[in-house]
Amino acid sequence: MPSHRRRSKPAVYCAPEQRTPEHRAKHATTTAVIYELVPGTTRNEARTAEVVIGDLDIMFNKGQITAAQLAIAKRFRNEFDLAHLDPLRAADLGRLPGGKASNTSERIQRAKDFVWECLQTVGGASSQPGIALWYLVGAGHSQRETARRIAPWATAPYAAGLAVAALNVLAPSD
Repeated sequence: MPSHRRRSKPAVYCAPEQRTPEHRAKHATTTAVIYELVPGTTRNEARTAEVVIGDLDIMFNKGQITAAQLAIAKRFRNEFDLAHLDPLRAADLGRLPGGKASNTSERIQRAKDFVWECLQTVGGASSQPGIALWYLVGAGHSQRETARRIAPWATAPYAAGLAVAALNVLAPSD
């Protein structure tokens, strides 16, 4: 009588720093094939390039957000990173005793002001669109993680919809 049990997959061992969590794997660098027309000829030439694919790029490629919304989202993420609002950052060495004061504090303050104004525009930092803007767009969390932070019953499409609504408020109308 044959056994109908499935064989388990062999364990793959790697260093903890080399592991990519499943929910972060889609945000990793991906190799893409790009076809370009060779100048002066009618043939295409293929080349590979490293491309970072995130939730916002996927939403743009699906047509869920416009180019203006993608631009404001990328600006929000850049200002968010510049303001050092991600809690998983190293300490600023310029704040150590005896360290030199840098002139970047004005840029950082402007970035914090921009993030704060955006959050106030969409209803505040504790509103659902504000939470979606902070975690999905700013911190770069996945839609599932963002949904868990919004409400226990929220789903990933709900979090994406809130982010789209927030970006719609922030994006300049055409």
